[in-house]
Amino acid sequence: MKLYKEKQECCGCGACADVCVKNAITMKMDEEGFLYPAVDEQKCVSCQRCWQVCPLKKGAGFQKKHRYYGAVNKDLRVRERSSSGGVFSLLADYVLNKSGSVFAAGYDPEMNVVHMEIADAKNLDRVRRSKYVQSDTGMIFRKIRARLKEGTWVLFTGTPCQAEALRLYLDQEYDRLIIADLVCYGASSPQIWQKYIRWLERRYGGKIEEYDFRDKRNRDHGHTVSWKNGKEEKAYPMYKDPYNQMYFHNYTIRPSCFQCPFCTPERNSDITLGDFWGVEKVRPEIDDRMGVSLVMTHSEKGEAAWSDIRRKCVSFECEKKDVLQPRLQTPTERPARRSLFMTLYRHLPFSVILRLFRR
Repeated sequence: MKLYKEKQECCGCGACADVCVKNAITMKMDEEGFLYPAVDEQKCVSCQRCWQVCPLKKGAGFQKKHRYYGAVNKDLRVRERSSSGGVFSLLADYVLNKSGSVFAAGYDPEMNVVHMEIADAKNLDRVRRSKYVQSDTGMIFRKIRARLKEGTWVLFTGTPCQAEALRLYLDQEYDRLIIADLVCYGASSPQIWQKYIRWLERRYGGKIEEYDFRDKRNRDHGHTVSWKNGKEEKAYPMYKDPYNQMYFHNYTIRPSCFQCPFCTPERNSDITLGDFWGVEKVRPEIDDRMGVSLVMTHSEKGEAAWSDIRRKCVSFECEKKDVLQPRLQTPTERPARRSLFMTLYRHLPFSVILRLFRR
C-alpha cells in the first residue's frame, strides 16, 4: 500500500506510523530532509487505519463555534521567554497544576526539534518559544493515549495538521485532553536545520546549546535571533540570519504546506494560539513590542480553559475580521526557485547553498 502519490499529499505528522498495530509503517527521510511513511508490505494487513488518521485525506469538517481574543501574560519574565504574549505558558500551567502532562516541541541534546512530554513546570522552558522546524512526533500519539487512559490531564500543542492527526488518532473525546494548535507559516526541513546548526558549530567553534528564533531583548516584536555555543552568545536581526532567510523565502518549507487546508480561523482543536499580527491597529495601547498572543477558542472545553487563565492576562475580545492575518486566509506560496534550491541543495556543499541563497 502506498499512502501518498505526490509529496504534497503527506504532511509528515506520523499518525499513520503510530496507529499501525503491526508496526508496518516507518517514517523515513527523503532527499529534501522531510519524513514520509514507508510501508512494509510483508507486515501490512490492509486495515486502512493509516488512511483514517491522515489529516489530509480525512477532510476537516471544522467546528462552528469560535471566539477571538488578544492577550498578554501579566508576568513579564514569562513573556520575555515566550514567542508572543506568553499564553501558552499559562495554558501549560493550567494542565500541570492538575498533575497533567504537556506535549510540545522542544530541542533534544543534538538540537533536533522533537515533540516531548513535560510533567514538571521547572522544565517548561524547554518547550517555550517558536521553532521554525518541523518537529518529529516519534510515537508521541501512543504515549498521549496511554496518559489519557490513565486519567491524566494532557495538553498537546503542535501545528494544525499534527493537532488534527491526534484528534483522528484518538477517535474519541477525552474530557481531560486540551488540543492547542498554532497559526503556522509552514514546516521547514529538519535536515536543513541540522546542517545549519552543524555549520554554525564549525564556523564559530563549540556545540550550539541554545537557539532562540524570537529573542525579545531589543523589544522588536521578537524579530531578533540569538544562539549560545558555550563559548559565546550572538544576537542579530532575524532577517540577517541565513536559516531564516531561506525559511521566509519559502525554500525550505514542506510541499504539503503550499496547499495546507488549515489556513483558516476555523479549526477542530480546542484552542489556537499565535502572534496577534496587526494588534497595533486593533488595540495599540496593548502593543509594547514585546509580543501579543492571538487566542481563538473553538470548543466549550477550550473556552473554559481560557476563562480560567484569562485572569492572569491583560486581554480583550475582538472580531474575526481583526485576526485575519495571511496564514489564516491562504497557505504559504510556493516560490518559483524552490525546485532549483532543492536540486542544488542535494548536490552542493551547504556552505555554497548559504552563499547562493542569502539575501
